[in-house]
Amino acid sequence: MVDSLQRLRGLLKQMPGSKNKSPGLQVFLRNTDMVEDLRNMVQHLNHEIDNLVDQNEPVFGTLSWFTVLDPTVLDPANS
Repeated sequence: MVDSLQRLRGLLKQMPGSKNKSPGLQVFLRNTDMVEDLRNMVQHLNHEIDNLVDQNEPVFGTLSWFTVLDPTVLDPANS
């Protein structure tokens, strides 16, 4: 999906007869601008993985959870 969106951005910029300054195109390009960075990061992950590990950075986000040991703590009736 990321690659397809990046390709669409490129095609729209080069479409014959289109005006690159049209408000609709500018809104679309602004709202999808981060796609290029995401695409490049994923495409070149094999080159960047060592740097990310060295910096203790997550690759695709993080996952965390917690356990409620005392359910009455979360019960508003006990406030």
